[in-house]
This record gives sequence, C-alpha cells and structure tokens, in this order.
Amino acid sequence: MRATIQEQKGGAGANEVAAKFERIGWGPSPNHHHDLGTDLYLAPRDARLWELGLLAGAQVKAGADYFKEPKKSAGEVVGWWYRESRRDHFDYWLNHHAPHLLVLHDLDTSTSFWVHLTEENVVFLKEGAKVLVPADQTVDLEHAEALLAVASSRSRRRSWEGSSWAGAANISPTHLYRHALLVPRLIAPHPNRSVRDVIAAQATSLVILRREWRYGQPSKSEMPDLAEIDSSWDWDWQLAAGVKRWIESSDIGGLRDALTAASQPHQQAASTVALCAALMENDQPGEAADIAHVTIGSDRLGPIDHAWLRLQHARALYELGDWAPVRETAVELIALSARAPRDVTASAISGAAANLLFATADWEGIDFAQTVAATDTAAAWWRQQVVGWGLRRQRDEAFNAWAHDTSGAPGFEDAWDHLRAATLMAGFLGDHGSWRGAMEDLAKYVLTSGSLTVKQTDIENALDILRTAGAHQSLKKAARWIANNGPVLAVKNIADACLPSRSTVTTFHADLELLAAARDLLEPDHAATVVNWAIARFDEPTALEESLHPQFDVQKSLVELIADLVSVVPPDGLTAVLTWALNAVPEYPGLTAAGMRNLVNRIPPEVWTHELATRAAQLAEEAPWPLRYALLGAAAGNLPEVRTELEAQARAGEKEALYALGSVDRFDDQLVEDLIQKAQADLSEHSGGQRDQADAAGLLTLLSLRHPDHARWDDLCAWLDQVDQRADLAYVLERLARGAAGIPSEVTARLRPAVQRILALPPEDPQSGRIWPPFSAQASFLLAALDQLDQHKLDPASLNPLLSGDRIHRQFAALLCGKPDRIGDGLLTSLACDPDPHVRATAASVVAHRVIDGDLIGEALLPQLVQDPGIAVAKILAREAAKHSSRSLTEMLSSLRSHPSSQVKSSMESAFSRLV
Repeated sequence: MRATIQEQKGGAGANEVAAKFERIGWGPSPNHHHDLGTDLYLAPRDARLWELGLLAGAQVKAGADYFKEPKKSAGEVVGWWYRESRRDHFDYWLNHHAPHLLVLHDLDTSTSFWVHLTEENVVFLKEGAKVLVPADQTVDLEHAEALLAVASSRSRRRSWEGSSWAGAANISPTHLYRHALLVPRLIAPHPNRSVRDVIAAQATSLVILRREWRYGQPSKSEMPDLAEIDSSWDWDWQLAAGVKRWIESSDIGGLRDALTAASQPHQQAASTVALCAALMENDQPGEAADIAHVTIGSDRLGPIDHAWLRLQHARALYELGDWAPVRETAVELIALSARAPRDVTASAISGAAANLLFATADWEGIDFAQTVAATDTAAAWWRQQVVGWGLRRQRDEAFNAWAHDTSGAPGFEDAWDHLRAATLMAGFLGDHGSWRGAMEDLAKYVLTSGSLTVKQTDIENALDILRTAGAHQSLKKAARWIANNGPVLAVKNIADACLPSRSTVTTFHADLELLAAARDLLEPDHAATVVNWAIARFDEPTALEESLHPQFDVQKSLVELIADLVSVVPPDGLTAVLTWALNAVPEYPGLTAAGMRNLVNRIPPEVWTHELATRAAQLAEEAPWPLRYALLGAAAGNLPEVRTELEAQARAGEKEALYALGSVDRFDDQLVEDLIQKAQADLSEHSGGQRDQADAAGLLTLLSLRHPDHARWDDLCAWLDQVDQRADLAYVLERLARGAAGIPSEVTARLRPAVQRILALPPEDPQSGRIWPPFSAQASFLLAALDQLDQHKLDPASLNPLLSGDRIHRQFAALLCGKPDRIGDGLLTSLACDPDPHVRATAASVVAHRVIDGDLIGEALLPQLVQDPGIAVAKILAREAAKHSSRSLTEMLSSLRSHPSSQVKSSMESAFSRLV
C-alpha cells in the first residue's frame, strides 16, 4: 500500500512543527485519531518548563502549495493567504473552546509561520473564507510570549462578586498562603461569621486585617494564642505568629524563624515574601534582594509563586537603583494574569508589575493601554476598600471631635487597623507605589488623630514611616511643625539617624527634606558630614543621578541643603564651605542662584575675610540677580567702597541694594534723609502702581519709626487716607502697630480713621472676584494698639477681633500684653498656653521683656515656657537673653543651655558670656 505525497508532507510538517513547539518548551500532542481540524494540541509552559494549565490547538499545512498566494507591500512579501472554499473549518476553529493557530510550514527551509484564528483575522468570502498568515510570525523562542498570549486568550476570569461572605472555597494548600497574604478577605472569616476552628492560614489573614482578636476568645473559636507559638509548632502557625509579632513590635525574628522552618516550595515563597516585605519597611532593600534571590535561585517554586518572588526581588532592586533588570522583570510579569486568568493573585502581581514599569520605564516605550488595564485588579479594589473603611472611620472620629461627642469609644484601633492592613497587603504583594501611598495615609492618621494618646515614640515612628515611604512634602510639613511644637526629640532622633549617603530611591528626597527641616536639631559634626557629602555630590552629580534616579534637580537641592545646614556647621568648617560656594558661582551661574544667595546670607560676618569679600564683590558683577546683592551685602562689611556703591543704588530705588545694607538702625543721617525723600517721591507718583507705593510706604514707615528726627508722618497719613485694598498694606499696618508707642499723639489721631476706613474695604474685587492681599489682622492690631495708647490699658472691644481670629491674630494680641494690666495679664497667661507654638513663642517674647522689667507675672509664667516641648518658644527666649544683658532672665533660662536646638544653645552661651 502506497502513501500519498500530501500525506507524507502533512505528516512531516506536523512532526516538524511539533518539534519546534517542543524547542520553545511547550508540550505538543498529535491528534491523529480525531483530526477534524486540529493536528496538534499544545500545552504551553513557561520559560522554566512549568505547566500553565492552558490549552491551544494547531492546524498544520505543509509544503510549497500553501505559499502560492503571497501578499506584498513595497515589493516585500508580508504574508500568505490561506483559503478554503467552505467555511466549516473556520467555524470550527473560531468556535472551539481552545484558541487555535493555523501554521504554514515551509519544508525546504523548515520554517513555521503562524496566525491566531480569530474573527478579526479571518475574512469571510461569498463562498468560503481566508486568513493572512504573516511572514514575521514564526514558531521560535523569539515569538514564545506572543504564542503564549494566544494560548491564554480564551481563558475565563473568575467572578468574585459575592465572595465577601464565603471567601474562596477549596483553594489548594499550595496557593493558600499566597491568597492569605495578598487577598486576606478571601481567607479570613467574615466578621459576622462564626467559625469554630480557625486554621493557620485564616489566622494569618486575620492578623493582616487586624481582626484576630475577635477569634482569640473561647466563645468565638478555638484559635491558639499566637504569642505563645514557638519553633515547636508547624510552619503555618509559625508564620501567623511571626507576622503578628512583626506588626505589633517591629521584631522580624519570627519571620526569619518561619523561613527557616519552611520545607515546601509554597512555604518558602510565603515566608520569603513576608520577610522581604518587613525588610523593605525597615529600609533594608539590600537584604531583601539577597533573600529573594536565594529563594528564586532554588528553582522550586510554581509559576505564580516564582513570579511573586521575582516581583519582590524587582521591588528591592528598584529601591537600590538597579532599574534595568526591574524593567525587564516588570514587562514579563505583566502577562502573568493572562497565563493564570482564574487566579486573583496572578492578576494582582501583574498589576503591581505594571505599576513598577510605570515607575522605571521611559514613558515613550510603554504600552499605556496594556499597562493601565493590568493595574485594574480585584486585589487593588479590595485594598482600596480597606483604605476607604479606615478613612471613613477617621472622618467619623473628626466629626465626633467637632461635635464634642464623648459618648463612644475613641475607635483609634479601628481606623489604624484598616489603614495598617492596606500597607501590609500592598507590601506583601510588592506593589511599591501603592505601599508608599498607604504608608503615608497611615502616618498622617497617627499624627493627626485626635483619639491618639500622643507619645513621642508614636510620633517618631510616624515620621520614620513618612521618610521610608518617600512622602517628602508631608515629611517636611510634619517635621517642621513637630520641631516647633514638640516633642522635639521625635524629630531629632529621626534626623540624627539620617545620612543621605545611605538613601534609597524612595527615601532620597525625603531624607534631604528631613535634614533641612530638622537642621537646628542636628549635632554640628553630623551637619558637617552631610554638608561635605553634599559638596562632593554637587561637584560630581552623575553617579548620584544614575544610582538614585531622582525626579528633581539634584544640584539645586544640594545647594539648598548646604544653605540650610551651614548655620549648624562648626565654625572651623565654614571657611571651606564659603570658599567652595564662591568657586561654584561662576561655574553654575543660574542653576543654583537662589540657594547660593541663602548660603551667602547665612555665613556669619566673622568668616568673611578681606580676601573672600573681594572675591565676592568680583563675582557679583556677573552673578544673576538673586545672588548679586547677597554677595555685595556680604562684601560691604569689609569693603567700604562696596557699601558706598550699595548706598548709591539704594538712593536710586534699588530695593535689593537696600536689603543688602542690613539694619536701618546703622544708616547715617544723610542716607536716611535721601531714602525718605525717595519714598516721598514714590508715594506722590501714581504711575508706579499700588505695589510700588506700598513698598515706598513701608520704607517711609520703618525709617520714621527708627529715625524719628527724619519722620514724614504727613505723607504717610495722606497715603493711608486714599489707598485702596489693591496695595499690600500688611507690612505698613504691622510696623505702625509694633511702633505705636513711638508715634506722636497728633499722628495717632489721624491714623485711627484711616485704619477704620481700610478695615471696611471689601476683601475682594466685586467685579472680578479677585481676592486682595489680606490685611485685616494687621489693621485690627493697629486699632487695638491705638486704643491702648489712648486709654492706657487694653480695650476688650478692640481685642475681640484678634482673639477670635487665626494664629496671626492671636500673636498680635500677645504683643499688646507688654505692660502690667489686669486684662493683659490674664490674656498673656492664656496665650502662653496657646495650642499654636508660634503664638506661645510671641507670648514668650513678651514674658521675657516683662521679666527684664522685674514684672512678677512674667517671672511666674517663664518657668512654664522654658519647659515648652518644641523649639519655637526656646529660640525666642534664648534670643531675648542674648540680646539683653539681663542676669535675672538669663539665669532663669539656664536649663536651655542643654536644649536640643543648636541655635538655642548658641544664644544661651552668648547670653552667659555677656554676664561675665
């Protein structure tokens, strides 16, 4: 019996195509007995040869006859049409539950070309149908991922509606703990569901969701006390206990023990992930990467667990700045959900990989549609639901506090538990961006919750969470507020441990902001170390940019950091810093001008030698505007000719030159007279606009108060009589209020109606709705000061607008309490306890002056202010002691000599030296 040539070609083609699929790791199975349109059934495997549980079919057509109808473009063959006169086969392929490939095999070149048989690719004709087989789609390793996408294209995703009660039933033990860590709602019993025997996986999920306490009571279930579990227990209970111990005490020893006890691959996967997540929270990405690498290297994990560990490894490498392998891993893992469409953790891993790709890839190379779709997962929805529960509870707490409702329990554990659960779920998944956001939410809650009993350790931990999560803006705001308000050691302890040389990708910007916000609390040697590091990195920024991938201007930020810390650097190191700065100015003329200006302004006068001043004056000729006058102002102290030039420019109306001259108290009579005449001229000219006139009025006010022999009150009063709200009136009104005692009585009589008219001006333009610069606090301050002068005591009616206002209003109220007065004494006592540290600091300044005057109320209030937990009050008290040679005040403040603030300690040393 003789075989046909077509049979021979078909058999050879099917065998050769099967061999090609075997070479890419797939398992082909010939379908000889029931071939109705499927020559091969294909079992796809991943690159590690793990079965993926998918199925695809292939119809093979071999021989030259199938390449007789090419399609060309620009003279090049782009594919071949395959057609049949009947539609039966095409209907079969399109309706089969398994996706099908049509493979055209060239027997001469042993090349197999394929097309996915879909409704989009198939062209139905009047009779029959056809499909184009592309010339660039071949069965080989290069196209393995594309073939895998075909194999998974018809897999159905599992529906999770209604799972909140029953969870995920009958999950295989090899997948159970991955679900417990990533989607704990599917494993943990519903809060309202009674469960007698809680298994270890459920206990782990309950710990993550912070609900294990509900099942630790005999009346609810039989669950062991996790605190009593040790190495003699089975691995699964060790993991549950290790997770709980880490969450509650930051001790990761139990997680290390669980990894040691893990014997099965799925146990190693869950234990490794839990430990890596903890290490990442501890800011130890290097060790996390090493541990994940070891477990991956064992090559024992199933496909999804393997992807899970690769994601954890990539997350750690992301933190370490090694982004090339991170991008490669993320691209590969995005396809995981298609390979395991019924596993909700697989889609979660794909989504986290997509987020990681967003964070590291060149956006021009990203498939946005695929990447965004990958992030839209059930696990992400459930995690956001948990966050929503926490934020809703926080809102309820805020509302109850607003309503002064004390009937219920505080509920701190409830809100904190939900927000902490979200951080755990994101961390165990390896979704770094979501973890950062959840950690920031948690820290903000801890810092702002009215139901939290404030402890220094709580605040310190919250600050460190903000730093580790890279929430640089929130950290800056929080650190500044806590430093001023206290407890100051919470900021100092975190800042003392902060070295930007150890920063990761996420913490780098936050570390810089923390050091800047806490600058006054740093030890001088620590500040010097950071400044020297910043100078070195400024000069050679490339390595820093390549390793930490900052999304901000590194050199600009480094100069700003140096400027912030220079006031804390030991005196013997300042000359080197200043020399470096002057050398850097011509090399980077515009890049860092603002930061260099601040740095120059903060260098003490004693550091400026004649040589350095000369160099600064030379640089000023070509320096950009923000820096030019800072250099000239610094040089003027050593170079009289520079000061003369600045005075000439100030006479001509250059405001920056005026600021560079320093305190107006040191201006000679001729300069004062010339400046007053210039201000008078500016006030009489309307062409300059309201803002220029306000600047002139401010200068005229200041000079008239400080140099009363040259005062021009008539011009100022005339301007106030006609000025409108478009001008920035705040400075003029505040200066007048602060110096009211030195204003002649005939002038104060003219000021009162002018200020009353100004107060009645609307705060916004009725036509455009534009809001004008605020000035009501300063106007109320001035009116209250004028009333106090007239009545020789504080007037309750004029105080009301100040006491019912914001922080600035209350600060102005404190400034009115400088003289013994029945109302003022009580008011000062109250404001010394104000919840805002800036109000307390203003009150402290008034108290210090009253102590100098021998006032008993001041002496009674001072000990309380000395104990203020922040630095704002201490700075003011120490500054007043250094400014006035008052033995009584200085000795009462002696305990501030050991204050954490460098500025406070320096001022106190200066104060005591003045007493000698």
